Amino acid sequence: MSKRLTVGDIMALPSFSRCRVVAGMDSLDRPVDSVTVADILDIAHWLNTNDFVHCVGRVVAGLSPEETERTLLTWVKSLIDAGASCLAIKLGRYIDEIPPSVLALGNERHFPIITLPEDATQASVTGAIYGALVRLETEASTTDDAQTRQVSQLLESLYSASEVGEVRSLAAQLGLGSPSSIVVGFIMPRTVGAFQLSEADVHHVRSYIEEHADAGISTYVARVNAGIGLLCFLNDAGAGGESSSPAAGGPERLQGAIAKYSYILSALDSEERPAIIAGIGTVANGIAGMIDSARRARETITTMRNVGLKGPVIAYNELGKYALLALLLRDPEACADYVTMTIGPLLEKDRNSGTDWTETLRVMLEENMCFRSAAGRLLMHPHSVRYRMEKISDLITVSLTTFDGKAAAWVALQLAEHLGLTSKP
Repeated sequence: MSKRLTVGDIMALPSFSRCRVVAGMDSLDRPVDSVTVADILDIAHWLNTNDFVHCVGRVVAGLSPEETERTLLTWVKSLIDAGASCLAIKLGRYIDEIPPSVLALGNERHFPIITLPEDATQASVTGAIYGALVRLETEASTTDDAQTRQVSQLLESLYSASEVGEVRSLAAQLGLGSPSSIVVGFIMPRTVGAFQLSEADVHHVRSYIEEHADAGISTYVARVNAGIGLLCFLNDAGAGGESSSPAAGGPERLQGAIAKYSYILSALDSEERPAIIAGIGTVANGIAGMIDSARRARETITTMRNVGLKGPVIAYNELGKYALLALLLRDPEACADYVTMTIGPLLEKDRNSGTDWTETLRVMLEENMCFRSAAGRLLMHPHSVRYRMEKISDLITVSLTTFDGKAAAWVALQLAEHLGLTSKP
């Protein structure tokens, strides 16, 4: 996150060298986002949070010392309650010294009170602070642009399965030496080529993260392929250095965070963008683990697309039996050979005759080979299901009377559906 200007930064500017902090010295780290000249009693109603407030004390013009103290005390309380960063007062015109009760309030509420020299002008104070804000914003913009490019390159390399050396080099540019807890996720259209997520979607995710993120977690977000990549890691995970011990509950926090971020886009489904899904990798350590987490996130996306898992957000360790399919399907050609060897004649029968016996086998396996339950789902008589299963048993190469045979048939059916070899929609 970009550095923010603080009261202490302003006090370090050359134009503030003769200013004095007379209260709230322990709170110079209060952020400053803007500057306001305040010489009316109800200015608190018009302030923004983190305003640097400065004045010449006109609010107490013509008042007695007792009235001056009471008015200043009430006024400073209103500034503090409004979220002002500090109060800088020019002495010598309307106020010769700040009452002790007001200084005590500043110390008690950790609110810096500053005195300005007599030759300070409202224009010079305002100009110096605005100049510092502009310089910081320009520096932050340059830094953010460079980091955005680096994040995009890193997540793109993780999605495209680049070599370890390339990923390590890109991660080092971001200060990720060997983090001890890190997880990668991808948000993608359910259907390949249906549409592409936009930079506006990336901004939507980033904004949500800034508002709702776990304070102990850092997250990188960038466009990747047709979707969005996310990389989450624990702030105490040793970014830029050696691995440290994972924080308590770190893996659960990481996966929970990335799932939460993914859900905000899954809620954007519409007729124009019919489905958005997210796959989350496993929490891992180091660069090799980061690459492995990205691979598993990709496999989760692929499995969701081809097996028809609804999601819309699924972590790899939630795939259950489908994790095996993801592993097997790294070699589609070998999977197709296995399908042909196991249930090939059954698939050919359906293609040539227009039957749907493959679906009958699938339902029977899902119903634990119970003819009555399967018949209810297939809207058939149990005897008809039994007759069809006898024919199916003659076509396939495994025995459905054994556990191994049923497991082999189930795997072959899942692979066939994934590869588009069945008539099942």
